[in-house]
Amino acid sequence: MRFGILGEIGAWTDRAVALGHARQRSVLAVLLVEANRVVSTEQLIDRVWDERAPQRVRGVLSTYISRLRSVLRPAEAIRLTRSGSGYLLATEPDSVDLHQFRSLLCQARQGGDDERTVSRFEQALGMWRGQPLAGLDTRWAGEVRTGLLAERLAAELDRGEAMLRCGRHTELLTGLAARAAAHPLDERLAEQLMLTLYRCGRAVEALAHYRSLHRRLAQELGVDPCARLQQLHQRILAADPELEPRQPQGRVTLSTPRQLPAPPRRFIAREPELARLDRAVHDRGDWVVITGAGGVGKTWLALEWAGRNLGRFPDGQLHADLRGFHPTSAPTDPATVLAGFLHALGVEPAGIPVDVDARAALYRSLVAGRRMLVLLDDARDTEQVRPLLPGEHTCTVLVTSRHRLSGLVVQHEAHPVTVDALADGAARALLLAHLGADRLAAEPEAVGELLRHCEGLPLALSIVSARARPGLTLATLAKELHDAHGRLDALDAAELTASLRTVFTASVRALTAEAAELFGLLSLLPGADIDPLGASALTARSPAWAHRALRALAAAHLVQQDSGDRYRMHDLLRCYAAEHLARTRPARLREQATRRLLDYYLHGCALAVGDPSYVTTRRSPALAGAHRPEHLPPMDTRAQALAWLTAEHANLFAAVEAAADHGWHDRTWALGHLLQDYVFRRGHADEVRTAQRLALHAAQHVPQAWAHAGTVLNLGRAHWHEADYPEAARCFERARELARGTAEPPMVAAATVYLSAAYAHWGRWGTASRQAGQAVLLAVQAADRGLELLARTSLANVSSWLGDHDAALRQADRALALATDAAGEYFARLALAATTERLGQHERTRDQLQRLLDLERELHWGWGIHAVHAGLANTLVQLGSPAEARRHLDLAVPAGAPDPWHDCLAQLRAGSAHHGLGQHEQAVEQYEQAMTFAVRIDNPGLRSEIHLRLAEHHETGGEHRLATEHRERARSLVTRARSS
Repeated sequence: MRFGILGEIGAWTDRAVALGHARQRSVLAVLLVEANRVVSTEQLIDRVWDERAPQRVRGVLSTYISRLRSVLRPAEAIRLTRSGSGYLLATEPDSVDLHQFRSLLCQARQGGDDERTVSRFEQALGMWRGQPLAGLDTRWAGEVRTGLLAERLAAELDRGEAMLRCGRHTELLTGLAARAAAHPLDERLAEQLMLTLYRCGRAVEALAHYRSLHRRLAQELGVDPCARLQQLHQRILAADPELEPRQPQGRVTLSTPRQLPAPPRRFIAREPELARLDRAVHDRGDWVVITGAGGVGKTWLALEWAGRNLGRFPDGQLHADLRGFHPTSAPTDPATVLAGFLHALGVEPAGIPVDVDARAALYRSLVAGRRMLVLLDDARDTEQVRPLLPGEHTCTVLVTSRHRLSGLVVQHEAHPVTVDALADGAARALLLAHLGADRLAAEPEAVGELLRHCEGLPLALSIVSARARPGLTLATLAKELHDAHGRLDALDAAELTASLRTVFTASVRALTAEAAELFGLLSLLPGADIDPLGASALTARSPAWAHRALRALAAAHLVQQDSGDRYRMHDLLRCYAAEHLARTRPARLREQATRRLLDYYLHGCALAVGDPSYVTTRRSPALAGAHRPEHLPPMDTRAQALAWLTAEHANLFAAVEAAADHGWHDRTWALGHLLQDYVFRRGHADEVRTAQRLALHAAQHVPQAWAHAGTVLNLGRAHWHEADYPEAARCFERARELARGTAEPPMVAAATVYLSAAYAHWGRWGTASRQAGQAVLLAVQAADRGLELLARTSLANVSSWLGDHDAALRQADRALALATDAAGEYFARLALAATTERLGQHERTRDQLQRLLDLERELHWGWGIHAVHAGLANTLVQLGSPAEARRHLDLAVPAGAPDPWHDCLAQLRAGSAHHGLGQHEQAVEQYEQAMTFAVRIDNPGLRSEIHLRLAEHHETGGEHRLATEHRERARSLVTRARSS
């Protein structure tokens, strides 16, 4: 374990370690500064809390120490112990960046070879990550911080003198001017800056800096510059030749290396990435990390860009294959790369230092001030790259890696450029370049299959092209790729560098243990993506563990991170992940992981639909036997529940199919049963219908007799939401028949309620009225308040359509009195608004519709909101508020999945609003669109209302014959609706 206090307080193993809140980190910081020395309890309290110590501070301190011991326990070489009246943190000094910094300074100041001295100073200063003890605001932290910053400045000055002795003045100048500006009265710093400016050919600026310093010393301190500075000033005026630098050891006449490999012959459709590289090199200091998955074309992109920009690098190009993810070789040692670079730059073998730090220092000296390109291909990590970086940004550095190399981005401000898979058009263009237009035109369907299975991965497309020899049809290749189990075999050209499986194997080999564990398990996902909580359930690990593993996989480009902290895996990688899992885990453990994930979805769904009784009652027997995950998503509000359902809905429906595939009938039925309500929230009726059909088969294998009836009822609701009212009615009648056979009065009542609503929406008012009356009786007998509310709203709607408005108002008012939640109130007010609208009670209608908008914001349903806005627009026109009506008309446009019933209602009401506003053409257009929906659902009642509105329109325009025709059609349709 390594510790850092030269920046934010931190600890790392192969990843960052969580150290707790600020006070706990402050305790650790004190112990780290005093590592291997006893710190008394009084000293700890004084340094951590100043004079603001809480009551029972010793107990609080003891708790922090105990927690820190838990954090440090995995590191065997570190011990935090009680010693006398204080505490001792025993560790290797080099494990703490502060003590390593001081150790390296001691080594650097022992003298000897100047290049080695500079290297030691650079290593020491490289330990700094920002302001020391960042985030701590105590008196002690401030004092330590001040002292450490003074130590750093002294080290920078010592390094500067060593660099000047080596002749590395150009390299030194970049940071020296900024330091001099920060410490304008430091004479030693001024001396270095003046000498550096002079050696860089900027004597005028050196003399100007002396005059500025002389003036400030006189004004602020009343003194003159020291004798050394005055002497240097005179020597610069005299152009003393002794001020010129000596050549550094090992410097020779430099050659101009040209090491870049040839650019790709076929480079397709990476113009956006090339443009981003251009901007990065121009704007961000010339150091770029090109990152992406294995086989995505990072090296090709780098070589293509380099080939197009050779003129920008007159001093040459260096190239190294770092073999960070080579299938058989270990990553290349930076010392070996440096030796090659030095030799390419003209250093004879005898002049190449043995020590890697000395090699890096000489390399930086040789390329200082030169305009060169350094391409570091296939880097394993930041540490492999760091010694190969030039000392200044006159050189452009391109690094390619499958990892993100965040260290280079954060610490060296390298600009990241991510390379993704090719889009469909670009992938097709690459196949075209390989195979020719005639071959693609001859087998268009096979080409589509090849593109789909290669997923835009250039390596996969190139392998397919290489295998598509004359005489082998593309359809044959596409057939090989169609089988998921053999897909990776088909993408293997029998060479290590032309095998997708080999590329993926090298990537997985470089993962941390936890990331590799999760990688294989992700192949078990029933859906397309997962979040840390789902991964926690899949692995039976903590969400923090799962989050770290997912981030590591994303950093290695083995998964893609979407918005909202969700992760997905490409199909080709999923194929390989399945192979990897089969090799590393037995079938029993794979099945357990799948079951854990399905149980997570099951319990999450039970919470999200907002009915805690699902956990305990007979309505979801599968939950009683399902494992309850330790970590579930927060569902404290309806918005949270709906957000979770929205994010997971595809996975939930896929989970039903996965449970059915495994023959887990209880989970298949329970998931389908829980998901039925989602159709009314977000309109995924086709998915719900599929899930209910699977649940219907599973229901025959669960012990509850009512389960079969309930599933048929849910299937009917899915058909109802799609406006397939004949099929919905058949399902509800079948559900009622099954429920009667199991003596389940609430289920019989529910089936009858939905049956009445289906006939009502279908425009069969006579049948709907009879069923609604029966539904009210059955709901009352079953003593089910919620069902009675729905039954009375259904009866209210039908009564209103039949013209019995008094009865409709009575039923709607009684339904509203039964409401105990927002959903119940919504349905009751919907029926009430429809009735008052027909009665012309505009103010009461407006109030009901406004309340419906409030309820919609609370419920987040969305499926009828546009019809409510259209109704408000029409009502406000009648009330003489045209401006407000127009605002609601703008919001009355249907969005999302089509909902024929509410779409028809919205168009009908919008037409009336336009008519009232005198916008007759728009009104007719709305009525015609409404008629399209009404015909589609074969609803004679709605069609009759539309004809009446059209009759009103033609009457206004003086077209009395057309108005009469529409009224006659309306009467005929009303008769049909009443009698059916």
